[in-house]
Amino acid sequence: MRVMSAHSEQNAVVTGVIEFASGDRPAGPFTVTVLVEDVSRADAPSAIVGGARFENPAFGETEEAQLPFAVTVPTNTLTGVRRLNVRVHVREGLLGSPNVTRPNVTRPNVTRPNITRPNITEGDFVSTQSHPVLADPVLADPVLADPVLSGSASVRIPVLRV
Repeated sequence: MRVMSAHSEQNAVVTGVIEFASGDRPAGPFTVTVLVEDVSRADAPSAIVGGARFENPAFGETEEAQLPFAVTVPTNTLTGVRRLNVRVHVREGLLGSPNVTRPNVTRPNVTRPNITRPNITEGDFVSTQSHPVLADPVLADPVLADPVLSGSASVRIPVLRV
């Protein structure tokens, strides 16, 4: 996973790849929700600082079951944030867009700052591990900034069916 400064000093971008388990992926079109959350406080619920929701057509029979994503996070939401985590939710079916195409991997998906956590239902795919990310050292507390995470290549976020 990487967090990098976007073209604007007012945004950071979290990028990665969602990976489905071998032989277990959505059969038809599906909706993806990616949330970037502030998990700095162990005694409080996480706060969503960035998110994207997009629709995807069904994977082809021979197509690799991986899906790139990018989420723009406004840097003003990162003030005081010490730890960010990425959560992924995939539900079969569409929200209502009749023309679904793969997201363009060269630019971020549309960020929706008011995005909410989807309810998880049986048959959905979810990330089941912690996927921490940190902002650029300029944005993060220099004492807490991890140079390995802040400059590493994107990682894969595996999702499993519940």
